[in-house]
Amino acid sequence: VISSSVATAVAVVKTVATNVLVIRGKVIHQEVTPYVEAGCTMGAAREPMKSLGAVFTWDKASNSVLCDFGMKIRFTIGSNIADVDGRKLLMPRAANIVNGRLVVPIKFLSELTGVNISRK
Repeated sequence: VISSSVATAVAVVKTVATNVLVIRGKVIHQEVTPYVEAGCTMGAAREPMKSLGAVFTWDKASNSVLCDFGMKIRFTIGSNIADVDGRKLLMPRAANIVNGRLVVPIKFLSELTGVNISRK
């Protein structure tokens, strides 16, 4: 017997690709396979952003991750508001931690950075 909350989670989350992304023609292997959550593709932020030179800092007190690559983006776990250089921007889904990695809406990262992030 599956609880209704587990059944709902299974229904809303499905894997959409392998763990490979292509950014500026470069193949990036992710530790977390992208998945769809309520119509939004979610993926780990570290690998694609590090390919752009980003540095990540975990802030335990605020339960947030700062991604700095010239532009500073703070993702608070469980929140769909990202702080981008002091501006509050709405993401379609909340930031989350999966297998120890920050997971955010991939399209949000792509539009924010102006970099096309595609699945291979």
